[in-house]
Amino acid sequence: MSGPVTSCTQTITAAVRGTTYTLEIKEDGQEVLDVLEGEVEVQRLRGDGQRQWRVRGGENCLVGLQRVDIRPLQAEEFDRTLRGWAFQGFRQDDRKLERIQQVYARLYPNRRFPIRRAPKACTAVTLA
Repeated sequence: MSGPVTSCTQTITAAVRGTTYTLEIKEDGQEVLDVLEGEVEVQRLRGDGQRQWRVRGGENCLVGLQRVDIRPLQAEEFDRTLRGWAFQGFRQDDRKLERIQQVYARLYPNRRFPIRRAPKACTAVTLA
């Protein structure tokens, strides 16, 4: 997901703040929210009253029946997300991809960003 899209599952709502994220519901019912850039506010729909959690770029939120855990995304998880189905043919504006790349570089300074950006189109100039 990218941009101002609010997501819901059976147990949470996720309100975004100019964000790129993925939300997956696993077969065992666990929900996994990976935030690549920006931030997402998560609120459980059952239990915990009105408690909210803020998940920032480079973190993921694991939601089970009894708990919510927020932790840093491991480099392999971030790479898997960027190489996964949600990013196949990803043609978002360069600013969005640049923000994702900045988060990635901050978290993993010695790793190469796994998405290759197409070179900018250039206009040929002919001198007379």
